[in-house]
Amino acid sequence: MNKYLILLIVVLSSMFVAGAETIWHYNASFNSFHDFTPAPQVKLGEQGLSVSNPSDTTMLVLSKRTASDEQYRYLVRFSNSKAKKNGHASPACGMVLFYKNPSNYYTLKMTAYNTHPYDEMRDERQVKVSLYKVEHKKVMLVKEQIVSSDINLYNGVNSLCVDVQKNAVNVSVGDNRLKELFTADIPKEDRGDVMGLMVAPDGEMQVERTVLSYEKCETTKIMTAWTKDKLEAHFAQSKNPFEGYWEYLDRDMDDGIARLGGKYRIALVATGDGFDIIYVSGAQVGKSEWRGGMLKGRLTKTIFNDNYKAFWIDSTFRPIDDDVNGFFESGVILDMSFPTYKSKIRFSKVL
Repeated sequence: MNKYLILLIVVLSSMFVAGAETIWHYNASFNSFHDFTPAPQVKLGEQGLSVSNPSDTTMLVLSKRTASDEQYRYLVRFSNSKAKKNGHASPACGMVLFYKNPSNYYTLKMTAYNTHPYDEMRDERQVKVSLYKVEHKKVMLVKEQIVSSDINLYNGVNSLCVDVQKNAVNVSVGDNRLKELFTADIPKEDRGDVMGLMVAPDGEMQVERTVLSYEKCETTKIMTAWTKDKLEAHFAQSKNPFEGYWEYLDRDMDDGIARLGGKYRIALVATGDGFDIIYVSGAQVGKSEWRGGMLKGRLTKTIFNDNYKAFWIDSTFRPIDDDVNGFFESGVILDMSFPTYKSKIRFSKVL
């Protein structure tokens, strides 16, 4: 499924091997830093996850949620706490990819530095984005590129993103918008299915969010048998107070993270364990592709009354199930919450 309450558990049996990496495990964050049991170097704060590495070896923080498809996007939005205006190169921070074991994996990291720290006339601040392969503990540079614009060059927040394709990976970075940097070939046989975070010795990163997303749904697979006539006939005899038509009411969104795909009109149809959300009308993004009767999402019952675990298909047909929740207010308001994207959309019942 696309981008991602999942418990975060740090396993305190971290590996300390002379000359090797320090490795902490946690259950996939995907912005769900709830119920987090902190390890000494991995702490939960109001702004997200803080990862510090006081050791003299690289530290990896591995996700227990693995990639379930060969094509996916992994994004980490973070700041490098040590990338300050001191004229020195900052310890690198970034992500670990394709992790198989402590001896075989890839890292993608960002290092901020000054080109001529003691020469103001020639000095320039830059960030080096580097992809490394670790094979049998041997470290090899795969590809790197220097960036000096459209990115925070000091300790501000940046997004580091990798799009994993069948035969290659595309690397992008940016402060507010992603900019593609380079493509690198990585053979399938080199790819483990674990990912996570990496911090160089004496480094520290503040992780605002991580997102794992997959390829968009095929439209033919989300077309249901529901038509306007069938829905109206069904609702005419329904005794479920939540079944029926719902329309867009309002939103609370961070436009830098997410955008409204349309002022949707949807239909809720009861299932055995919740509701199917059927698209009716209102799409603005992908308007020509969305057709009435398509599945827009699902609500699945929880142990709490009127609270549901949700699954949503966004305007570009990418499924979202990372910490999405649905809640009925007074039976006439449906509150769809997307904490990963700092967004909320509300629908009102059509009476």
